[in-house]
Amino acid sequence: MKKKPSYKGLFLISIVTILLGLWMFLLSYDDFGYAYDNLSFAREPEIISLEPKNFFSIQADNIIIKGEVRPEKTVVKINNKIVPKNKGYFSYIVELPEEKNEFKIIFLNKDKVIKKTLTIIRIFTLEEIAELERIKNEEKDKIIAEEERKVKEFAEWEKTKAGQICKNHSEWQREDCEKIADGKIWIGMSIFMVVETRGNPTSVNVSNYGQGDQRQYCWYRYNPSCFYDKNEDNLVDSYN
Repeated sequence: MKKKPSYKGLFLISIVTILLGLWMFLLSYDDFGYAYDNLSFAREPEIISLEPKNFFSIQADNIIIKGEVRPEKTVVKINNKIVPKNKGYFSYIVELPEEKNEFKIIFLNKDKVIKKTLTIIRIFTLEEIAELERIKNEEKDKIIAEEERKVKEFAEWEKTKAGQICKNHSEWQREDCEKIADGKIWIGMSIFMVVETRGNPTSVNVSNYGQGDQRQYCWYRYNPSCFYDKNEDNLVDSYN
């Protein structure tokens, strides 16, 4: 009489068969790493290669940063710009405007991050050095000329009525001095600015309605004639 296989044995045979099938399925990929890359969990990025080397020197105005990274879905950023990839390989042209050029490279796979700093040294030709010096001197001359223009303009402005007001009241802003010179009034201006425009007030009245002193400043020859400081901060809160 034949012995029937146990259910436990059949279960083990099924598990082994499934595992072998899965293994053969994975081996059918051209690159086993491709299948591993696409698993649901996040691996820490692995930098297979990165060129050029740190502090590489070159006599050119640009260079190609290239390399390979795994998993293939890893995001590569160079100076915060996402770099296109093809199956984990990337190649990206960067400009070299300075003698010492630093590039921040980030490899990101979900929440796993690797950061690198790549420094490229540019060797300038004698002609390039001379041109850079010319541009530098030209910019310097522009800055000096602009500063001289501002000094001259301010000196001319100081001769105006607004300029004289600000000269006597250095704590006031230029815009406020120009308003005062034009005889303008506004909420928030100081009482002293009104005095600058109109002279001393005809009368000053103090009142208290249980919330502290309030002051009324009146110039009866002007309209509006009265200005109110409701909290003794010397600023105009209202006028009529």
